[in-house]
Amino acid sequence: MDDSPTTGIGPTENVPPAAILMEALCALLVSQAVAVAATLGIADLLAAEERGIDALAAAAGADSGALGRVLRTLAMKGIFRETNPGRFANTPQSDLLRSDIPGSLRDIARWVGTEAHWDVYGRMTDAVRSGEPQWRAVHGSDLFPFLFQQRPDLGLLFNQAMASFSSTTIPAIVAACDFTGASIVADVGGGSGHLLAAILRRNPALRGVLFDTPGGLDGAPTLLAEEGIAERIDVVPGDFTKEIPIVADVYLLKHVVHDWNDADAGRILAALRRSMPPQSRLLLVEMVIAPGNTPHFGKICDLDMLVSVGGRERSEEEFRGLLEGAGFSLVRIIPTPSIVSILEAIPHPSGPPFTAADQPRA
Repeated sequence: MDDSPTTGIGPTENVPPAAILMEALCALLVSQAVAVAATLGIADLLAAEERGIDALAAAAGADSGALGRVLRTLAMKGIFRETNPGRFANTPQSDLLRSDIPGSLRDIARWVGTEAHWDVYGRMTDAVRSGEPQWRAVHGSDLFPFLFQQRPDLGLLFNQAMASFSSTTIPAIVAACDFTGASIVADVGGGSGHLLAAILRRNPALRGVLFDTPGGLDGAPTLLAEEGIAERIDVVPGDFTKEIPIVADVYLLKHVVHDWNDADAGRILAALRRSMPPQSRLLLVEMVIAPGNTPHFGKICDLDMLVSVGGRERSEEEFRGLLEGAGFSLVRIIPTPSIVSILEAIPHPSGPPFTAADQPRA
């Protein structure tokens, strides 16, 4: 049988506009179907060999008829493959939903499909009318307090999802960053330290500083010990919205700025600028929105920022303005083979004065 993936409606030439729009409207069902497959562990159950739907459903604790309908739809998209009627196997796409492989996206698929996350998406119209994120309106508090104070189970899943997402970009980031001449790199908002650990493994002469909230650093001691680099990293708890008391040669912020509106992001960058020696560098790892109608994944992620946290993905000009307002000059944008780019900036001589000269280097 022909098992090549399709878009569902086939090539778009000569397809009625209504058919294209209807598929876009129903894309939420495909997203939720991926989350269902991830939650039930279907890709893990197919890791060794293809299986019939009855055996697969029994192993997953699901109704065979209902599961077959979900997998039939996903197979149309190239996520799983129906090898014979009622028998399914993994594909390169569904392999990414396995829990036992490097670069697994299972946790982010599970996170996207949670009821708490899904309910917020239903209020996009309110977000567009008000310009305000909707997590508080739905759950009574903003995203991060909800996750880490009220629902630590979801907070754990969120952290796992972000680590899952990062695994798709970290190799490209590490390969693109040049730390020539640097002795210390500080990862601000670096969580458990996945990116910093990868950087230090590639650059054995570097030392690192991992800075985040106490809760954000929860997994750091274990991960850094497992990576065998704990002795090369100083773990510093703090709040980057208030003060960043670190002196380093290179400051790295990965997917931090996009969580904040322009005013708050500007305050974070200005606080960082006050801590930076004149000859240091700032590396922002973010998606840089492409202009016009150019397809770009960041344009989709920007809607999540709009609805969930009130942040935003930005274009080159928006980043340039944000950086200049905080006392930086944008030097260059380094593309990577992944969905993120690296924006390199330096402190502008006319920016806020350096106030951390009397602090010991980390």
